[in-house]
Amino acid sequence: MPYILAAIVFLAQLPPLAAPAYAAAPPKADAALAALRLTYGPTLDLYGSLSGDAAAAFVRSQLDPQSPPLPGALTRILASLPLCSSGPVELFRAQSKSGDPGAAEAVVREAGVQALAARLARAAQSPRQLGEVMDAFWLSLFLPDSGKSLARLWYGAFEREAVLPFALGRFEDLLAAALRHPAMLVAYDNWLSSAPGGPGIKSAPGTLNPELARAVLGEMTMGQTQLKDVNALAEILTGWGLGAPREPGDENGVSFDALRHAKGPKIFLGSTILDVGRGELAWAAARLAAHPATAKFVCAKLAAYFLSGQAPPALVEKLAAVYREHDGSIREVLAALFASREFLQSATPWRSLRSDFEYAAAAVRLLGPENFDYSALAQALAKEGCPLFGREPGRPAAAAFGKQALAARERLAEGLCRGDFAAVKTAAPALPASEAMLAALPVKFSEASLRKIRAVPEAARPLAILSSDEFMAK
Repeated sequence: MPYILAAIVFLAQLPPLAAPAYAAAPPKADAALAALRLTYGPTLDLYGSLSGDAAAAFVRSQLDPQSPPLPGALTRILASLPLCSSGPVELFRAQSKSGDPGAAEAVVREAGVQALAARLARAAQSPRQLGEVMDAFWLSLFLPDSGKSLARLWYGAFEREAVLPFALGRFEDLLAAALRHPAMLVAYDNWLSSAPGGPGIKSAPGTLNPELARAVLGEMTMGQTQLKDVNALAEILTGWGLGAPREPGDENGVSFDALRHAKGPKIFLGSTILDVGRGELAWAAARLAAHPATAKFVCAKLAAYFLSGQAPPALVEKLAAVYREHDGSIREVLAALFASREFLQSATPWRSLRSDFEYAAAAVRLLGPENFDYSALAQALAKEGCPLFGREPGRPAAAAFGKQALAARERLAEGLCRGDFAAVKTAAPALPASEAMLAALPVKFSEASLRKIRAVPEAARPLAILSSDEFMAK
């Protein structure tokens, strides 16, 4: 413990983080470095295991959403978070049973903490690392924090029901599941949208709300909007709201009210659909997913995410062709991306700075993820400013942390190394040897960083590594 306190004093005197000019990565195949970009960071033995053909085999295994199976320890952790297995109706009842607004808001926050804890546990322990990375990608794309209480309450359910099952599947299925989920309907106020002039909510006149339609076209699919298509999609989405089942197919707190749905044929993206009620949503999702602009938009987003920068236009066109050829298969697009020259050449570390969530997940994976209380870690992350709901902005590699943000990272690192978030408390947490940690990371530390790490006793070096410039990056 005195060693760790000494390290804290030493590290507090360091200047704010800026992108280091360190030497090239260790002499390992680009494929091994690239494979780690499918993960939240290496465990102690992962990087060393990716030599030769093992890197390609690892990538293939990650592209299979059901392989390998989840470890029993992780399933037990997830089972210990009851709100993470509750559906929207159960969560609504839990929030509503107390008439106290403060108690209701406490349920919303606890649901958010448990969802973040589950996400951390999966990011740290799941062997399906790519699935977890893609979960965060799609969650950020589809459901930013609207500030609405019900959308926040159902944020974890949206992730579990509408994102995780489809994260590597067909984009059309992912989009349709997202559009039908109550969290999405609330976040964009589509549950209030009705055919103009018809019946609305609680006997009010019907009004059309184009907010969800505009977001779907501009931010989730095509990356562009035309007023006629926004209005047509808004009409297609009328009638989808919340409540008890009204007709077959209604479930999970979502119901389709045919009386509030805009009647008549609709022209959307140049095609006409007759008045088929609830079936119009699936038709619109299929039209959107199949559109060439969506193929290009989605592929550009995916490529930029994994390249940590704007994707070359030629690569985007290549991936968009794969998307169209394989009916919007996210798995096939990613397979083509991971086999591309651009991806392999992007394997140089320090492409961008880790977000708070990514940093915590990477630290836990490196320290050994078995003995952690993920609820306590989630609460600590939330206290330091990591959002429970909605996207967490990333930082470009050229950016420097301000003193406040760097201090938050250091407090988190200190807690991890002290054992503050251990599931089973011990007098002296067992930390990995510093040389093993350094060897596990796919980056050659600068001489300046190594001097800082080796200037403190061995017991304090894990903290120094977690606080280093190099570990802040991905």
